[in-house]
Amino acid sequence: MQKIYPGCCCPKPFLKPVLLLARVLTGDNQSKPPMNFHLQFNGQLCSLLLFILSLVTVSRSSHADQLIYTDSLQNGWQNWSWATVNFSQTTTKHSGTSAISVNAGSFQAASFWHSVQNASAYTNFSFWIHGGTSGGQTLQVYAEKDGVGLPGVVIPSPVAGTWQQINLSLASLGLTGATNMTRFNIQNTTGNTLPTFYVDDISLITDPNPPLLLSFSPAAGTLSTLTTVSVTFSEQVVGVDSGDLRLNGNPAISVSGSGTNYTFTFPQPPE
Repeated sequence: MQKIYPGCCCPKPFLKPVLLLARVLTGDNQSKPPMNFHLQFNGQLCSLLLFILSLVTVSRSSHADQLIYTDSLQNGWQNWSWATVNFSQTTTKHSGTSAISVNAGSFQAASFWHSVQNASAYTNFSFWIHGGTSGGQTLQVYAEKDGVGLPGVVIPSPVAGTWQQINLSLASLGLTGATNMTRFNIQNTTGNTLPTFYVDDISLITDPNPPLLLSFSPAAGTLSTLTTVSVTFSEQVVGVDSGDLRLNGNPAISVSGSGTNYTFTFPQPPE
């Protein structure tokens, strides 16, 4: 399944391999096995299995979130910081066994470098930050393309004793369409030395907000016929096919629609 972004003529791959319809209809955004939705047809109990089987093609699932740091640097990322950092401190951590402590002097930064990458596979730069015992640090994040710095984005001041997630779109960091993304910096924007803060679980995200299933019809109940099921998504999607929806374990025979609305057609279940 793919997701279309406003103002873009090309669909952007929706890359999270999740059981989307099943998990949304259960009201739970955690991945779980698909759920049977029972419909009665002429007194017979039918099972409407809403199940996104997988991504449509291998090429659409070729990119997952890319970890930058979790307990240690990952996937070829390097420490290019010019602040005093400890990538192995274990006292204050968001998850796992370690996090990064940062003591940033005047305009210093924790910095993460990778050889040239294409930014188009990702949408967001995400990390968790902790304000240490003081909090209130004044920081910005800026990215680089082939060593050239881009305009920074000021982030909310970390809170003392608390982990909070920072999730910045690559567009806000100037990386839209970039084929030469190389570096991310979390920088002290003052001329003073900041109290120690901590960062953890740093990653590039493929899509932080997958489309949701808003509604489907017919609703569960006693039906005289059951040959179509209509679904409505929260945003435009493409790549929907008949195998994405099953009735009594059998895929639909066809699907029509576009944008946010699709209708699946099934053969009439036997009485």
